[in-house]
Amino acid sequence: MDKLRYLSHIIANLAKKDLQQGIITQDFINKLNFIKGYLTPEGYVGIKQNASESLYSFVRMIYEVPRYQRGATFNEFFNEIANIIMKDFLARKPELITKDDVSTVERKVEMWFKSKVGSYQFSIPCAITRYFDKSFIISPISFTGFNNFLQSQGEYHRKTLEMTFEPFLQIMQAEAATWIATVEVSDCTKDRASEIEDLAVDLALTGLQIIIPLGFRPEGIARMTARKRPPYTLTVSISNGQLSSNAKNEEPGVGLDPSYIDRNAVILSSVGRRVESFLSGHSETPKLNQAWCDAAYWFHEGLAEPLDTITVPKLETAIEVLLRAESTTGSNKRLRKAIEVFYCKKENEIINPDSQLTVRQVC
Repeated sequence: MDKLRYLSHIIANLAKKDLQQGIITQDFINKLNFIKGYLTPEGYVGIKQNASESLYSFVRMIYEVPRYQRGATFNEFFNEIANIIMKDFLARKPELITKDDVSTVERKVEMWFKSKVGSYQFSIPCAITRYFDKSFIISPISFTGFNNFLQSQGEYHRKTLEMTFEPFLQIMQAEAATWIATVEVSDCTKDRASEIEDLAVDLALTGLQIIIPLGFRPEGIARMTARKRPPYTLTVSISNGQLSSNAKNEEPGVGLDPSYIDRNAVILSSVGRRVESFLSGHSETPKLNQAWCDAAYWFHEGLAEPLDTITVPKLETAIEVLLRAESTTGSNKRLRKAIEVFYCKKENEIINPDSQLTVRQVC
């Protein structure tokens, strides 16, 4: 079914309901059976549930444009297109709808999109380490200790910043999240930019987790608003009538110093290029870049899990998407090749001294 048929079916299911006397209840609204609607001085206007599939399909066909997909969320497009149809086509007959009407909707969507996209700079609280505050960059994202961040904004903005960040500061101190990641996203709506910057910061933090040894707890490095572990775990127990408590330090980056960042500048520079391509939406090798970003996301998610039973499948997923192919056979072949390159193990060799399985049996 093409856009014209979808639009005609949606318009055939446009309805108007007069205002009722008295209090408007949720039960009354539910009985309207609208998938989308709005209130006017004269009554309710909405699209009936019968047209839900047509509406989703119509929106999806318009949303397929790459710059739309990068620049706005599907939900934003869904709401805007539904509003255009409800306001402009209520009095129209579905059988008289033409391709020109489809073009009109697309033109108005384009105008709306251009009016909403812009550039946004975000400041994201992160937990990295409390053992140094030397600023560093994983291009195009900068990481600054909170105190240095305030100082870098200048005296003129000091009081405003303290008022703005005071709630964050209190939570950050309690959560041992003492860093601010600064990232700018362009050509997006604010909602979509917020999604992109969150993922971009996660990818940059994954770069840190790659270079930092396990003894420094890289698994706890995260955005404060995402997969962050608590800085301390507390337990209270009773045994033989005795009450006891125990606290365990789970802070990330314990004992870490900035030398690990300096010594691994080449790796972090490469990570930065992946992050920059993700932010801009442009890459000379889009499939390879996407594979790395997907793998880094699952690696970051896997490290954040406290249970091995959940961690292992997520880390396996990271490997699979990094070596992704069009078929299971292709993926297995790439995985065996990776094991050969990194561990010098052929497919018929035992995978490790403590196993009786060959590389081929494992993958």
